[in-house]
Amino acid sequence: MPYCRGHKSTPSQESNTLSQVSCATDISSPDDHEKVPLELGKTLLCLIWLISGFFATTLSLALTHDRVPDSSPLPDLLLDAVQYQEWGLAASEVLLMICVLTALLVVVAHTHRTVLLRRIWLVLGLLYYYRAITMAVTVLPRPDPTYTCRPKAEEGLTAMLVLRRVLTIVSGGGLSMNGRHVYCGDYIFSGHTMTLVLAHLVTCGYSPPSWRPLHWLSLLASSTGVLLLLISRGHYTIDVLLAYYVTTRLWRLYHAVACTTYFREEGEHNPLSGMFWWPAVR
Repeated sequence: MPYCRGHKSTPSQESNTLSQVSCATDISSPDDHEKVPLELGKTLLCLIWLISGFFATTLSLALTHDRVPDSSPLPDLLLDAVQYQEWGLAASEVLLMICVLTALLVVVAHTHRTVLLRRIWLVLGLLYYYRAITMAVTVLPRPDPTYTCRPKAEEGLTAMLVLRRVLTIVSGGGLSMNGRHVYCGDYIFSGHTMTLVLAHLVTCGYSPPSWRPLHWLSLLASSTGVLLLLISRGHYTIDVLLAYYVTTRLWRLYHAVACTTYFREEGEHNPLSGMFWWPAVR
């Protein structure tokens, strides 16, 4: 469902870009397009933020790979109860690409596409940075002991080796199906689940309510992608649960600020104004 549907701005709020497009689900409203400035510089800044977050997560994986313990998978209530399906990971990534493409088409067709892009890139960059931290501080053994990982560095890491690892991961886009995701350790939290959930939130949040069949198909595809990821032991269950919680909470918290004037005004009445990230998000 679209965020803040039915919100009406007062005359004093109409000059605020966020207020004008906080509920922007109309993909064909040229009048609104005239009111909202493109602010391409701000969009470019969010793109740089996203790219830096993606590189931070790949660097974290490149460094974490050598710390993955060579031990049996941890006990997992769900994974231990279902039969392992090797094909599930590739099928999950196919659904992931379909969900991402659908979300991209929704954004491109939207009147305020530049506003949406910088919102998505800001949130996604934050998720990448947070994931880079979580995968580095706690390293889990592989949930799938049959998954092929490249040998660890026997003589220690060098800057050139780390760079080669980063380039290999980047060239594969973080997907396993292309044979480039050969470094292990990126388990907490699941990047596949993060992307599937975020794509669904974008598709439902920024397409018209009349597109309900697409919303249900998006939910089905993203949910199936997560289930396939689990039965293929691409991640532990805790990785998936954390990815869902962090992604949905961050997305909704951001839109609470973007859609509500109350949360954008500084003062004792606003519990969010004391957060370190509040000035940038506002």
